[in-house]
Amino acid sequence: MDDAPGTGAQGGDRRTAPELATLLLELARVVKARRYYKAGDPRLADIFSRFVRTWLGDLGRKGTLILEVGPQGFREAGQRGVLTDPHLAELRRELGERGVHELRFEPEVDAEALAGLAEVLASDAGRIAATGGFAVMLEERVPFGITVAGPVPAVAVGLPSEDSDADLPPIVRIPDPVPAVAAPLAPAAASDDEAPTLVPALAEDEPVLEIDPPESTEPLTIIEEDDPAIEALPPDDPTAETVPAEVATATDLVAPERPAPVDVVPAVPDIEPPPPETPANPAATDELTVRLRELGLCTSVADYTDLARRICTMAERAFDQGDTDAFVRAVRAFARHVDGKEESRLAETAASFLSHLAVGPRLDHLIERAAEGSEDGVHASRALLLLDDDAIRHLVDRAITATDRIQRERLLAVVLAASERALPALLDQLGDDRPDVVRHAIRLIGDTQHPAAVPRLADGLHHRDAETREETARALVRIGSDEAIAILARASRHEDAGIVALALNSLASTGNVRALPPIENALERAIEAKDVARAKEIIKALGRMQVPEAARPLAALLQRRSRLQRWLRDLKVAAIAALGGIPGDEAVGALAQAAHYRDAQMRKTAQTALDRRAGALTRRS
Repeated sequence: MDDAPGTGAQGGDRRTAPELATLLLELARVVKARRYYKAGDPRLADIFSRFVRTWLGDLGRKGTLILEVGPQGFREAGQRGVLTDPHLAELRRELGERGVHELRFEPEVDAEALAGLAEVLASDAGRIAATGGFAVMLEERVPFGITVAGPVPAVAVGLPSEDSDADLPPIVRIPDPVPAVAAPLAPAAASDDEAPTLVPALAEDEPVLEIDPPESTEPLTIIEEDDPAIEALPPDDPTAETVPAEVATATDLVAPERPAPVDVVPAVPDIEPPPPETPANPAATDELTVRLRELGLCTSVADYTDLARRICTMAERAFDQGDTDAFVRAVRAFARHVDGKEESRLAETAASFLSHLAVGPRLDHLIERAAEGSEDGVHASRALLLLDDDAIRHLVDRAITATDRIQRERLLAVVLAASERALPALLDQLGDDRPDVVRHAIRLIGDTQHPAAVPRLADGLHHRDAETREETARALVRIGSDEAIAILARASRHEDAGIVALALNSLASTGNVRALPPIENALERAIEAKDVARAKEIIKALGRMQVPEAARPLAALLQRRSRLQRWLRDLKVAAIAALGGIPGDEAVGALAQAAHYRDAQMRKTAQTALDRRAGALTRRS
């Protein structure tokens, strides 16, 4: 999906194809899960929580999303290409059947609104028709923030109809990427040196999409996709009952306690997967298939252990003979059992064999698979997250020192998914002599948002490399703890003017009232020293904080006597301009007083700021 020049709605950057795919795949996943799970089910809560974090984070960064739905796929309004993906086909078809050609999402959308959208999409056609149609039902469940446009000609939205003979715009197919992980919300990549956004894969064997209804007590048999036994399976029972839909709210869906949200995760460009390797010993591979199937049926720890030993031996031998696919199949089976076995002892046994199998060159090969943009890379990434701490440390080393940028970002996404388990290894990287390695580590530490890392980040503000200092400041802002703000406050009193400016801008970027005192103190020092340039920068920083409390030091500045002090008059004009962007009554009151000053420039600046605020209020209402 090629981006047209310009900016998106509300003046924000338009979404890239991976970013739009991230949103749609999360929406498709939560709708599918809602049809399987009852309201309040903890499994649904976990899926819904990630859905809400992803959407609220994107809307907060990018602004309004106008989603066009056409017969060929999806796109954001104003884009030239069409986004299509097999995993989105069902969502596109259902929206089309409900007559939806455009959905508009405002930045004010909250968790309740998103829960309402998921509930409406998960409802059956009869229930929707009984309420008057999709648009009516959506308006009842979501009174604000999400609006729907009914059928319109394809030309009106810029998407060709199914009967049109016109040339179609370019279609972008999203590859199977590394799975999405909880990560702090970071701005979208703007250059080649920045990480793209990870598209969460909606794999065919993902539990959310292919789980039995909660009432089922039959054991789940794991069968490989290429297993000939699949054809012998009986067809689905058409009389099987489905779980009745229940009205859910965001309170029902959201888990009671979740870790801090994370931003966005790296995207996976489309890379042609390598051709499958020919097994060195086809007979051995067939035997492995049989053993893996038997392993999935084991209910005894003793039987599982005996069979797992044999499978490990077979997988190790296959790897040594060059049949790496057989090794990966064994890894995938153990990883599924770690997550899927209800008996905790069986899951623990599977985890021990998985860690035993993925060591040395085999671990390196698994990491290489995770760096690929293929389905195997997805499964390898999931397996890596189940390994022990030593393997995670090795993964961190490989990810941060990778020379290929795309592969490095994929591996860094896996490291980020490991979260706290990867933190000790990331902190060790801070002592590396290579600035690029240190920067990658600092960025990931900031994305984990873990307060325990803050003391180790303090030295990064004084690093010899300017980009490393900037990355450190961004990491401290993302963490945002009291200690992080205190470190930035100390840096604002540094002798180096560059470090001071970096610290003050970072404090303002937190948008936290706890950052106000050091900024106020810095403004006082600049005024006493008659450092007009520094004082103007601090005033602008206060304006960017967007909190009502930031009006106080600016209003106090306006009360200073400036007769015969032109430099102080210039600072007052800057303060009036900054007040125009600060919410709250105190800012309005200060501007109203300034609109009656004798100085013509101050009056004009204040009146302009008041007019803009009034215009913005009118547009919102």
